[in-house]
Amino acid sequence: GLCDQLSSSCGGIIFGIILFFGAFPLLFWNEGRAVARYDTLKFGAANTKSISANSIDPANEGQLLHFSALLDSTGNITDPIFGITTDDIKLQRHVEQFQWKEKMTKTTKKKLGGGKETVKTYTYSKDWSNTVQDATEFKIQTNHSNPGTFEFNGLEVSSNNITVGAFQFPNDMIKASWYVPLTTVSANNVQDEYRAQVKEDSGGLYYTVDTSNKASTSETSSGPEIGDERITFAVIQPKMISVIAEQKGNTFTTHYTKNEKGSIFIIQEGTLDAAAMYSQSAAENEAMAWILRFVGFGVMAFGISLLFGPLEALADVIPFLGDIVGCGITFIAIIVAGTFSGITISIAWLIYHPVIGAIVLVVILLVVAGVGYLVKSCKKGDDDDE
Repeated sequence: GLCDQLSSSCGGIIFGIILFFGAFPLLFWNEGRAVARYDTLKFGAANTKSISANSIDPANEGQLLHFSALLDSTGNITDPIFGITTDDIKLQRHVEQFQWKEKMTKTTKKKLGGGKETVKTYTYSKDWSNTVQDATEFKIQTNHSNPGTFEFNGLEVSSNNITVGAFQFPNDMIKASWYVPLTTVSANNVQDEYRAQVKEDSGGLYYTVDTSNKASTSETSSGPEIGDERITFAVIQPKMISVIAEQKGNTFTTHYTKNEKGSIFIIQEGTLDAAAMYSQSAAENEAMAWILRFVGFGVMAFGISLLFGPLEALADVIPFLGDIVGCGITFIAIIVAGTFSGITISIAWLIYHPVIGAIVLVVILLVVAGVGYLVKSCKKGDDDDE
């Protein structure tokens, strides 16, 4: 009812205050992070030495280097259960199981006289999932049983000798985005204990759950059964990559700038010169800065809207009035959050880059002053009409 909604919205005020004030350090930190990264990349671009990766020169030890070379490996790697063998750099096994899934939907309606009513609806469907769907947590458990465990788990097998040119390539620097599906798969080398239940299927393997211990029925299903699993594979193939890092023995590592204020370790696909790599990293830094700016703005706006929660709860006594007040609160939250976010960002830039910060701050203050003048003019015009 109304009392419950008021109580909940008043509790939201505390959370709103935390979000509102928490957005300021987030926005300020993000600008410092972006500027520091910009300065680090600028330093790197001016101090990187491009070399050939065909041989290792001890004279380059500890220096920031750039090179392009073939990422490759020696020997074969094998999946120990399914016997899939490849001469690629890495092999990955993905497993999905056919299970019951629960979906809960909420429908919230405003009640006349205040308050909201929430109705939960549960629906169930069979689908493939790469995680265990715990049927014991379902709202309706009857006829919705799942195995609870997988017969096979995901797996990653890596070559013991990964190289890029004459350098050893650090295994933990392999990027997940480099994986491509392995479409030619055979079931001929599956372990004996699973061979009868595993078959080739659509570029992967299919494991049929053992149903011999279940009671027979007159119905025969041509589709997957609960507990069936499908197994697919992906590999990282040899490819040209470009690297900017510090030479360390026969490999390379992260390069730290003076006083370890910044770090440089850049790996990108393809044959790229150092300038192109730094340009791409700068673009990624700018994109991250804008993402976090919008996050900070959103957190602040949501916090402000929570502060006005009790007002919307009171207006909900008449449902359509609550909607109008809610829209007004959202509009105010966006304007206020936008203003404070902009001022916070400009102050941060005043500290890190004074000239740019001063320009941004002046522009924001002019916009705020302009909006204030328009509001005042509109109000004065209404008074004159009266």
